[in-house]
Amino acid sequence: MFEFASGALGNLHMAAGAGRGQPDDSYSFYGNNLHVEINNAHRVTVQRGIPFVYEQTTSYAPEGLDHGALVWEPQNNKATLDNMALFTQGFYREMRYFCDCILDSRKPELGSLDFSLELMKVHEAALISEGDPVTT
Repeated sequence: MFEFASGALGNLHMAAGAGRGQPDDSYSFYGNNLHVEINNAHRVTVQRGIPFVYEQTTSYAPEGLDHGALVWEPQNNKATLDNMALFTQGFYREMRYFCDCILDSRKPELGSLDFSLELMKVHEAALISEGDPVTT
């Protein structure tokens, strides 16, 4: 569990390897009246909630389009660029950013060794914490 300087809380679940089921990668974000899930970097689901009153609501599909889930995922049956693994797995944008930095003679803002060190400090703190607070 993380407590950020802003007071927000975060949770990192480090399993001992991916399970045999689906999805392999799963990220969940919770906020005020929203829940966002990203599965296998391909499916994004925003859960907006459904209004209800315990003793009165009789339908899980309320009128209108302002409630329930929104889902985005690639249209895999088309041979378009955006459906290629190069794009859906993020390689294209990463490489494009790197090449643009070289062409523009500017230092990349992401992917520095300093960032890697901070990430490893968080990982190490999670491994050694055993439930006790660790400050990095």
